[in-house]
Amino acid sequence: MAIVFGVLIGLIAAVPLGPVNVFVLSQAMKRGFLHGFLSGATAASLDTLYSLLSVLGVTWIFDDLKKFGLPLKIGASGLLFVLAWRLLRHARNEDGRMPNSSPNRLSPRPLVAVIFMYVTNPTIYAFWIVVAGSATSHGWVESGGLTPFLFAAACGLGSTAGYFFLTSYVSKKHHQFSPRTLRAVLTALAGVLFLFAGYTFASIFLSVRI
Repeated sequence: MAIVFGVLIGLIAAVPLGPVNVFVLSQAMKRGFLHGFLSGATAASLDTLYSLLSVLGVTWIFDDLKKFGLPLKIGASGLLFVLAWRLLRHARNEDGRMPNSSPNRLSPRPLVAVIFMYVTNPTIYAFWIVVAGSATSHGWVESGGLTPFLFAAACGLGSTAGYFFLTSYVSKKHHQFSPRTLRAVLTALAGVLFLFAGYTFASIFLSVRI
């Protein structure tokens, strides 16, 4: 039961339109399947870690990270703004290619960006804490023995599968778009990242007021 539940949760984690998912999509469209999938696999690895920590009850790590909420939110909003700006530049390029970039050259920067977006996103902590609480309270996942590790591995497997199909589909189909359509799609994705950047920055002041 823990494995089935974990795979389903992993798939669900890879579906919502959040900053990480938008970034993974943009990587698949700009630089191909491998870049997009490696970014998604990085997110899936973090899903595995977060789900394991949540089921084991090691949520104090998340609480310690929240103590640095202000600098993390500033850094996250800045990173999202930069990523959105680069994506917008890409969209404005006439042939749909990122200037001065090589689609065949792997770079660790997208992986670092995914890790930073995960660390600085409190909603991801809350998501996995709620999932772990629901799973253990309903008896779907036991908090002892090997079950937490099997559950976490299943979450990672489901998330990896979700990103695999997503990036595979996008990297194959986006070549069928006309340059105008491709620019419109990338501009829309950049707009979504700008919105997330603005929301993250605004949450600094909203949390202070509360």
